[in-house]
Amino acid sequence: MNPFVFEVGQLLRSGMPETLTQEGPAPQRIGPAMIAIPEGAEVRIDAALTPLGEAVMADATLHATLQGQCSRCLTALSPEVDLSINEVFAASEDFIQGEAAEEDEDELPVVVNDTIDLLQSFLDEAGLNLPFNPVCEGGCEHGDVPEPDGVSGETQGQPTDPRWAGLEKFL
Repeated sequence: MNPFVFEVGQLLRSGMPETLTQEGPAPQRIGPAMIAIPEGAEVRIDAALTPLGEAVMADATLHATLQGQCSRCLTALSPEVDLSINEVFAASEDFIQGEAAEEDEDELPVVVNDTIDLLQSFLDEAGLNLPFNPVCEGGCEHGDVPEPDGVSGETQGQPTDPRWAGLEKFL
């Protein structure tokens, strides 16, 4: 069972909001290259689903454990993460009418076979909010980690390159 897919047919017919929790494996990797929720990792989604007549509003939070590496020292990282989304899914093409609907380039996600799929919304949220270059919390504690400029082990007593000598007065 895909934990990102929620049944909303009864919700649309009853008109009563619901709060649901679903757990299961992630159907694909969620996040950038250095840190993400791996495919198959256990995720929990808490969703408040509200009917809006011809649409459903999903206010959901994803709870999972990330896996990745520190971009400085390459130590394994596995922090907990909570990602939240708020998305409206149209149950019919007539949900938004008028000029505003014609001018909007972004299409509203839709209810398909009385279900909504939150996966794309969480993929977008992870891409916007997870770090592309994660680092150890509190700084790296592992040996000789290169400085952010990529140079490590330099001693302070080395002579300054004459091309940069004029900039020392600004330090």
